[in-house]
Amino acid sequence: MAAPRERSEVRLVFVTPRFGAGDATRPELLAAELAGRAPGGWRTTVVTTTAAGTSEETFREGEFQDQGVRVVRFPAGDTPGAETQRPARTGQLTSPGLLQYLRDRPGDYDLVVLFGSSSVCAEAAKLDPGRTVLLPFTDEEADSPRESGIFEHPAAFVFGSEAEEILVLKRYQVHRRMRETVAGTLLLPRTADAAAFRRRTGLTGPYLLAAGPLEPGRGIEELLRFFSTFKDRHPDTALELVLVGPAALKIPDRPDIRVVDPAGPRERLDAVGGAVVAVIPERLAAFSTTAAEPFSLGVPILVNASATELARECRASGGGLYYQNYDEFELILELGLRDPSLFPRMGAAGREFLESRHDWDSVLARYDRAFRSFARPSRGAAGPLPAVEAVSPPEPPAVPSPADAVETAGPEAAGEDSAETDPEAGAEVVVEPGEPEPAVPEPEIAAASPEEAIGEAAADPPPDEASDDVPETEAAPETEPEPEAAEEAPAPSAEAAEPSEPVGAGEEDEADSGEDSDLPSFFRGSIRD
Repeated sequence: MAAPRERSEVRLVFVTPRFGAGDATRPELLAAELAGRAPGGWRTTVVTTTAAGTSEETFREGEFQDQGVRVVRFPAGDTPGAETQRPARTGQLTSPGLLQYLRDRPGDYDLVVLFGSSSVCAEAAKLDPGRTVLLPFTDEEADSPRESGIFEHPAAFVFGSEAEEILVLKRYQVHRRMRETVAGTLLLPRTADAAAFRRRTGLTGPYLLAAGPLEPGRGIEELLRFFSTFKDRHPDTALELVLVGPAALKIPDRPDIRVVDPAGPRERLDAVGGAVVAVIPERLAAFSTTAAEPFSLGVPILVNASATELARECRASGGGLYYQNYDEFELILELGLRDPSLFPRMGAAGREFLESRHDWDSVLARYDRAFRSFARPSRGAAGPLPAVEAVSPPEPPAVPSPADAVETAGPEAAGEDSAETDPEAGAEVVVEPGEPEPAVPEPEIAAASPEEAIGEAAADPPPDEASDDVPETEAAPETEPEPEAAEEAPAPSAEAAEPSEPVGAGEEDEADSGEDSDLPSFFRGSIRD
C-alpha cells in the first residue's frame, strides 16, 4: 500500500540572494531557519549567490554542505554596489548562473520557494510559475520596488501575517492565486547584549526605543513632540529617546534624543533588549517583527491606539499599552517611572504570549502543510492526465430507437397507435407513417419532466453555491433560513470577545488594590499582575 501523501518526500528549492551572511535580511534569515529546521520529508536545496556580508569575503562558488543543508552558490551579478553597501541593496543582486541552474533541472524539484522580492527571486519566478511559491515579506521590505512584476508569476503565496496578505491584495492582482498565511513566521531572538549597546553609545540611564523607518508619515513626528513635551514637564527624569535607523526627517537638537544607525541586525537587537519600552508610533502598524522582537526579549511595547491590530495584541498579551493622545502617553510613562516593576512585568507577559503562539514546532507544521499543498511533481510525471480526461461515461439510450418501433408495427397499426406511452421510458413516441423516424427528439424526451425536476429540487434544496441557478419564484422558500443564520452569526463574535473579559476583571482588581488608579480603564485591562 502506497504511503500517504503527507508523509512522502517533497523536493524543495529555496532561492535567496544570500545565505549565511552576517548582516542577513529577514527573508534570508527565514530561509536559513527553515532549511536548518526542515521537518522529516523535506529534501531541501538552497540555491543562492556567492555574495556575503558587508565586512565579509565572498563565499566560494560551487556545491557545499552548510550545517547539514545542501547549498549551491553561483557568482553574483555585477550590479554596482549590489552586495557591498547596505542589506537592503541585496535586492539588486542578479545571477545568470543561478537562473540557468533552475532552468536546466525542472525535474529535480517539486516546488521552488522564493524568499523576498529581490531581483534574483523576481527572475526565478518567471521560470516555472506553476510550481513556485513566494514569501514576499511585503511588510518587511519597504524598499522593494512595487513595479518589479514578481507578483504576476508565482502560483502561490505564503504570508507572515493577515496584515501582509491584506496589503498585497490591495496592491497586486493575486486574488485568484493560492494563498496561505502562516502567522508566526517571525524570527524570535532569545537574547541581546544590552551592555554592549550601552558601551558603544555611552547610554547610562533608561531609554525608550523606536525602531523602523524614520521617515514622514510613520508617526515619528508625533512621538518627537510627545517626548519633548514630557521631558519639558518632567525635567528631573533621566529618560531618553533612542531612534534606530537612518533618519529621513528633522530630529530636534536635544541631548535626550539620539539617533543610532546600527551596523547590522545584531546591534539593533542589542538596542531593543536594553530599552524599558519599545514605542511603535505608526498609526497603521501591524503585528510584525517590530513588535515581535521586543516581546521575545522581554521588552513591553507602547503603540498608537489607531493601530488596532497592535492594540488588540496588547490587550490579549498583557505585554503592551496604547495611547490616543499626549495625556495618555504622559500617564503611561509616569506610571512606569513610579512603579519600576510595571514595565518588566509586562515584558515578561509579552514574551510568554509570543512563545505560546509562535513556537517553531507549530510554525514548521504550518509550512509543511502549505508547501505540500502547493508542490507539484516534475513535468515528466504528468502522464496520467489524458487517461483521466478519457473517462467520460456515454449517455445511455433512454427509449427504444424509432426504427424498432416502425419494424414491429405495420403501417395500419402505426396510423392507429402512432401516439402511445412507452411504459419503460415514461414518454410518448410519435411516428407518422411514411416519414423518417425522428431520431433526435426521443433522447431529449427521456429526461425528467420539468414537474419532476421542480419536485426533486423542492425535496432536496440545493447548496448555497448553486443558489444562483434557482428561479426567483423558488428562491423565496429556500432563502427563509438565512435570517436565522444571520441571527446566529454574532454568536462566534461573542465568544471571540471573551478574551477581553479580563479587562473588566483587571479594573476591579486594581480598583480594589488601589494600584494604578489613575490609569484609564482600557489600559488597566492590559496590565498583568
